[in-house]
Amino acid sequence: MNQKSTWIEFKNECITDKLFDICIWVLIAAAVCITLYPFIYVVSISLSSGEAVNKGLITLLPVDVNLDTYRMVMSYKDLWISYGNTFYYTVMGTFLNIVFTCLAAYPLSRKRFFLRKKMNFLLAFTMYFSGGLIPSYLVVTGLGLYNSRLAMILPVLVSAYNVMICRSAFEGIAEELFENAYLEGANDLQILVK
Repeated sequence: MNQKSTWIEFKNECITDKLFDICIWVLIAAAVCITLYPFIYVVSISLSSGEAVNKGLITLLPVDVNLDTYRMVMSYKDLWISYGNTFYYTVMGTFLNIVFTCLAAYPLSRKRFFLRKKMNFLLAFTMYFSGGLIPSYLVVTGLGLYNSRLAMILPVLVSAYNVMICRSAFEGIAEELFENAYLEGANDLQILVK
């Protein structure tokens, strides 16, 4: 009798598990449909003719497919300048941010750096209290960076939060490795690079 009741309980658990899985999959499918529909709708509008859009004939699929809007957008020269700027800011900004973050974090992670505690305090202080938008604008214009690419890169070159994370990562490296590198004749820049 015990084995039979155990078998029935096991069978009931299997059925409830399957029902739970089905409910989860139904909810996931509904969430996908709800979030995917706006994207499909926007693409359908962009591919449809202006008359069909104005009349409201588009529900899911494009009506009277027309690529004139894409031709018009692709012929817009400022679009390509904007994409070039985006690429430049992404690549150069990321590269310079990593370089300067590491250059700031390395000395702050070394215990023999005499200004370590004061600089760490000032770094943490700038995370919580910033000058604001107007002083940042005044600094950018005062440095002659207004209307230049450097105005987008230099003010956000180093993030205090990123420096703290990088500093913690450097502090996690065993001190013996640094001592061995010094004994082998490496300087701080060589240690940082390697």
